[in-house]
Amino acid sequence: MKDIISIYSGEEDLVFLIPLINFLKKLFSEKIELYELDTSTKSHTLAQAGLKNSKPNTLVIILCHGGSNYILGNKNIEELNVDTEYYELLSGKNIDIIENKKLLCLSCNSKEGLGNLVINNGGLGLIGFGDIMFDDPLSIKKEGFPNKEVQEISKSIMVSILSETIEICFNTNASIKDFVNYFKLITNKYCDKILLGNRGNNTYLRAANFLWNLKHEICYFGDGDILIFD
Repeated sequence: MKDIISIYSGEEDLVFLIPLINFLKKLFSEKIELYELDTSTKSHTLAQAGLKNSKPNTLVIILCHGGSNYILGNKNIEELNVDTEYYELLSGKNIDIIENKKLLCLSCNSKEGLGNLVINNGGLGLIGFGDIMFDDPLSIKKEGFPNKEVQEISKSIMVSILSETIEICFNTNASIKDFVNYFKLITNKYCDKILLGNRGNNTYLRAANFLWNLKHEICYFGDGDILIFD
């Protein structure tokens, strides 16, 4: 069995994560098992079975859409059998499959109800995020819609921040709490870099504001001293 599992959706709006997925393949090599969620029910059931059958202490990296207490699958899945737009890959209905696992969830609002749901059902720990809009929340509120150019810049930088954080934590045998702290420090570095290199550019200012908000939203549940890659 592998030490790490990564589950990601093949949806068009998540293709920006492909460099991160390729980075995980290269960094972890034979240590990682990858599950891509396509439009078939089989891809979802295979991923769920992989979670259920994985060994205790496995790290699960989830790169999917999500909500306050669930992880979503591919929205174009065939034979949709739930009353929502997406097929729920992980929810209160099957939360037992993450018992004795650690989760890193790059999913919207994964820090809301999902964190407590995981910990209260035998999960070892979860790193989650708030609402990931890829644009400055105040600018969106003012203008009523996100800026596509800002979103593309933010997506690219976020992938770089995550890749760097994961690599540092892997090389230093870091804890879950360390991961959150490294993520915040590295985000600060990137914010400074894009602001200093793009003075007066409102697009990059908005991207920096998104990243600043992102680092304040990341949090962990469970024992922060658990080693994330052990």
